[in-house]
Amino acid sequence: MARLTAPPTAPTHSLGIELERQRLAHRAARIRRALAAMHRLADARRDEVPAPLLHGMTDFDRELTRVEQRLRALDREVTAHVPIAAPTSAASLQRAA
Repeated sequence: MARLTAPPTAPTHSLGIELERQRLAHRAARIRRALAAMHRLADARRDEVPAPLLHGMTDFDRELTRVEQRLRALDREVTAHVPIAAPTSAASLQRAA
């Protein structure tokens, strides 16, 4: 009797991709916290918000966009390599044996 195993259905990606994804997710969280703090500072001011603070907020927002785009690209890369499992009904297993 032949031994049959179903192909894996979980995403198969390297440790490097997973570590990069975790690093980017952590970076995005840090940028969001920094942006929130900057917005609080800007909201607390009674007078005009200083230009350096506005420029910093713009730069951090741009960086957050880039990090999130890279995260989405990694997610697409991982899901593009997920193998499609063949149907494994009892009848198809009996025919294969």
